[in-house]
Amino acid sequence: MTKLRFRDLPMVARATSALSILTAWVCFEEFGIDRNHWDRFLPYYRVGKFCAYDTTMILLIAIFWIAMHRPKGADPRYLE
Repeated sequence: MTKLRFRDLPMVARATSALSILTAWVCFEEFGIDRNHWDRFLPYYRVGKFCAYDTTMILLIAIFWIAMHRPKGADPRYLE
């Protein structure tokens, strides 16, 4: 059986994975941070507004996306 890599998945599956991670972050913000008032422990957090933590999560998701799309020869683990 051949190993299926992330970059070999259809674009819909790859986009859905990124959106599901972003949705999980938004749900954690709404149900965890906002409703339990944990924002008082987070500097630069803005309730109901775009903040530094949102930017960080978007950048982490983008880094994940780029890392998963590297060409086969870029990673020495995949040298065959």
